[in-house]
Amino acid sequence: MPVIPDKHILLNLPFALVNDLRSQGREGPALEVLGQVLAEAGLKPPARLTAQAGRPRCIEQVLFSDGDLRYLAFEQDILQRGLPPQKVSVAMAKPAFVYDVRTGRQVGEGPVASWDVEVSRGRPRLFALLPYRVVGLDARAPASAKLGEELPVTVAVRTEPGEAQFHVVYMKVYAPGSVEPHRQYSRNVECPAGRGRASIPLALNDPPGAWRLQFRDVASGARAEETTTIAP
Repeated sequence: MPVIPDKHILLNLPFALVNDLRSQGREGPALEVLGQVLAEAGLKPPARLTAQAGRPRCIEQVLFSDGDLRYLAFEQDILQRGLPPQKVSVAMAKPAFVYDVRTGRQVGEGPVASWDVEVSRGRPRLFALLPYRVVGLDARAPASAKLGEELPVTVAVRTEPGEAQFHVVYMKVYAPGSVEPHRQYSRNVECPAGRGRASIPLALNDPPGAWRLQFRDVASGARAEETTTIAP
């Protein structure tokens, strides 16, 4: 079998100078050359970004995949001072149910392949690209328990169409009369196949009364709440 030689490209351009060009707003031609080289090597950005004012500047894309779940982040280079917020249009090759992770809201009514986003310095944007819609969050906890006992909690992410995959649900635990989550009891609950369990080790000196448990699916923002009465 013949050996296919590697392909070598002489750029004749020190790309270490790109940062200097970016500070002057003249990085476009250099990035065009670099983009062509990377495309020939089979490397392409996860999404295509466009803007009415021209090519978006100094925006980094990061894609994390977990099975059929994808998480896409955009960040404007924090080292580029004075760069104003940019409104860009995002285009993906494959439609998905898109959720703005930071706001906990769905983008569009169904599967979408494009949407608009504003990216600014120091405020990264993160989107969950799911193969299904998250239609709700089910949480269960005993109606009552006693101090010193373990309080078991279960949570399930409901999706359609298709079965839920790996999700993380953040659980906030509020003691009676408290407006701040309990520091030791609040936690992330891992949910393989959309289902997870947690246990709250109630202390003997915890305050009795109605404890509130708030749940939020990190990817979609779906929420649920339970109340448990804790007796001495």
